[in-house]
Amino acid sequence: MMFTSREIEDRDSVGFFLRAQRERRGLSIQQVSRKILVAEHYLEFLEEGQFDRLPGEVYCKHFLKRYVEFLGFTLQEVWDSYSDELEQKKYWQKRSIQPTLPLPVNNFITWPKVLRATAATVVSLVLFAYLGYSAFNFLQPPNLTVLQPADNITIQESAIVVEGFTSPEATITVNDIPLIVVDGYFSREFDLQGGVNTLEIVSTKKHGRKSVVERQIIVDSNTQDLTRHISN
Repeated sequence: MMFTSREIEDRDSVGFFLRAQRERRGLSIQQVSRKILVAEHYLEFLEEGQFDRLPGEVYCKHFLKRYVEFLGFTLQEVWDSYSDELEQKKYWQKRSIQPTLPLPVNNFITWPKVLRATAATVVSLVLFAYLGYSAFNFLQPPNLTVLQPADNITIQESAIVVEGFTSPEATITVNDIPLIVVDGYFSREFDLQGGVNTLEIVSTKKHGRKSVVERQIIVDSNTQDLTRHISN
């Protein structure tokens, strides 16, 4: 007799818990996303347990905290289960990596003086590289990644969420309005006017270096007027 394997849903997983609680409240992913200002695909990754597809553990913890608190729970109530799942994933990822075979001992030649000189040279190069990198990083503008909205899009809604990541030490403004930055992550909803709207997202380091991203959003006012007319 032949058996076929199938994936069995883990009902003790954090993702199953989140999805079950959301569906019990009759909420869609889109509705939760708008309420807690976290992108829909990140919420889907949490519900599917695909933590490795999130930007990093810090952001994963931040998104998870906002999600569970919105559902009426605390982060501590799911943290043990999340930590266990994360450790299991890391364990199996390590097991999937094949170890490299050590080189035979006779391939190595012991030259004490050469090794000491080489070690001193390497230490000096590392030190200079570190100092150069520190100076370069200080003079560089902050990192700025705008996840949403996309540029040059046309929408029918009168509001849109601005979301992204920047350097943790930087500050963020959108059209001169300051945003709260948590571990480099920022998100906020902005009202729009009919027609063309320009959003200027500016990330500024303490020493004044800036990164600027602009987004142009077109609000289809004709569609909005038609919608209002039909609703009235």
